[in-house]
Amino acid sequence: SGHFDMDNLWLTIYRLSIGVFGSMSFFLIAKPVWSLIQRWNFSEMLCRIGTATLGIYFLQTFLLEIFIHSLHLYIPLPWSCIAAPLIALIEMAACYSLVLMIRRTRIIRLLVLGEEQVSIDK
Repeated sequence: SGHFDMDNLWLTIYRLSIGVFGSMSFFLIAKPVWSLIQRWNFSEMLCRIGTATLGIYFLQTFLLEIFIHSLHLYIPLPWSCIAAPLIALIEMAACYSLVLMIRRTRIIRLLVLGEEQVSIDK
């Protein structure tokens, strides 16, 4: 409020530099990661999963908000960087499998996913 705060300036500069560094790192890493994905034939799998994102989001909301939240899981901080992505991958695989099962039933497919025609991935 009217006075210059040097600590706030350094904190702002620090946050700005971390943001710029993080953004630049993402852009520099994106191309090599995409070439790895293409080399390992993950791109086809990612495209198939991409066609089921609405169903995955829908089911994941219920899994996160109802089921996993009711388990009252507590993961200590040192393990959270490993557990969170692992839980996310397991949950995405489960949701994708459920979407494929939902797509086999016409009425549920229409009500939940809004799809009229079946498009079951192989």
